[in-house]
Amino acid sequence: MMLRGSRSWLIAVLCGLAFTLGHAQVAINICVWPFDSRAIGTAGAAVDSELLGAVLPDFLQQELQASPRLRLVERQRLDAVLSELKLGSSELSDPAARLKLGHLLGARWMAFGSLLYIGTAWQLDVRIVDVDGAEVVATASTSGSGGQYQQAIHQIGVQLLDHLH
Repeated sequence: MMLRGSRSWLIAVLCGLAFTLGHAQVAINICVWPFDSRAIGTAGAAVDSELLGAVLPDFLQQELQASPRLRLVERQRLDAVLSELKLGSSELSDPAARLKLGHLLGARWMAFGSLLYIGTAWQLDVRIVDVDGAEVVATASTSGSGGQYQQAIHQIGVQLLDHLH
């Protein structure tokens, strides 16, 4: 009698485990690409926008790491592959080339951003693209003036994670 009860308990545990494993979400590899940046107006804005185009993706990676659904491809790995392949900016301006690079990095999604600076005002747009079908999975946008960049990236991260969950 004891054996029969133990076997039923074991079957129930195994069924629960199989159900849990069957519904577990696998983390999706995502690579955050350096942002394109443009400035219209003062020379200082041009310097700011170029620097921010390089720094803001790191801030976005920190925001996206909050999701257990995402696994980030390290920026150092992206930089290493770019330098190894000796790709110039003209080749990398092609969206299809970027998506192929995403495949090489093992990413399923790539995040691309653009920062437009007009005088002291700025607009930040980010989109996440599936590397297989070149389909836009999620977008987010914010704007401001002055130095509210970390707050802006936080807003972008919240918007993107809302779209992805």
